[in-house]
Amino acid sequence: MNRAEIESVYPDEARAQEFLGYARGFFADAESPSLTQPGSFFLLYQACLAGMDALLAATGSRVTSGEESHRVRIDEAARIAGSAYTELFERLDVWRADRNQVSYAAFEPSGGAVDALRTDASDLLDTVERILAEERG
Repeated sequence: MNRAEIESVYPDEARAQEFLGYARGFFADAESPSLTQPGSFFLLYQACLAGMDALLAATGSRVTSGEESHRVRIDEAARIAGSAYTELFERLDVWRADRNQVSYAAFEPSGGAVDALRTDASDLLDTVERILAEERG
């Protein structure tokens, strides 16, 4: 399988808003008291992916299928967001690796890790909303 790549597409504000809606939904679902720590962690990470897809859609990019698609998405979203958000996207890459452990290795994230990802997911979604508002003018 080939490595995922960034593909140029027409900017699509409506699609960006759809992705942002999904992201907010995943974030809200992660707050359910009936979820396990891994379940909350997974949904918070999905919120981050959908948020980054919103950013890419608004600016005319998408990630092709292939290896390391999450890492490619993180790198492109970081490039779009700019250097002020470097640390946030570096943490998202760590969460990407942890999400793989949760999904494929029956890893139990700590409550502190879930809380930290929740904070980063919230920060990411706020950042995406701010950038989308700036794109609209």
